[in-house]
Amino acid sequence: MKIIAIEGIDGSGKSTLLDKLFSEALKLDPEKICLFKTPYGCKSKEIEILLKKKGRELAFYERFSLYHSGNIIPILEAKLNNCQNVVLDRYFLSSFTYSIPANTKFNLVKDLLKIVKPFILKSEFLIYLKVDERIWKRRLRERKNAPNQELEKLTGLDKLIFFKNLMDFLVKNYWSFFSKTPPIILNNNQEDDLVNNLQVIRSLLE
Repeated sequence: MKIIAIEGIDGSGKSTLLDKLFSEALKLDPEKICLFKTPYGCKSKEIEILLKKKGRELAFYERFSLYHSGNIIPILEAKLNNCQNVVLDRYFLSSFTYSIPANTKFNLVKDLLKIVKPFILKSEFLIYLKVDERIWKRRLRERKNAPNQELEKLTGLDKLIFFKNLMDFLVKNYWSFFSKTPPIILNNNQEDDLVNNLQVIRSLLE
């Protein structure tokens, strides 16, 4: 079974790319490709409920364990269905990134990675979508239907910028914790990029 992880910050175009791929996959043998949006079964609202019950912020290892379980479920499901290729909208790179409290010093990241390394199931391929900040902010604004001045308040933009920078840092320096092969970094700004990126994924499925 081949695991292909599609990663990138909110607004990088992962879901749009996977929706296009899914429409194509419907025409294929269902054993050839399985598509999942992860962390599977681990929604942000469920985490918020846990936070309220505990009356405090979840510790790093608690957050990661939640996301970790969300990643394992689709892999087991794909194995049970004898699926040859699994394409995931978010995987362990996102799980680790969003487990880290905002404003954590990057020099601590390696130590945290060592803690969770035994629990990470590496993908065969890691596709990382890069997007220009102007386009990224526009997408977030459109998603929230928010005027420009309200964007930061509605999206927690400061935290997203931290997560974006952290994810860039991890892909550059510590990709081997998450993938068996070097990351495939793709621009995802325009419609032409989307067409090209779909072709890249198709080539990995062959």
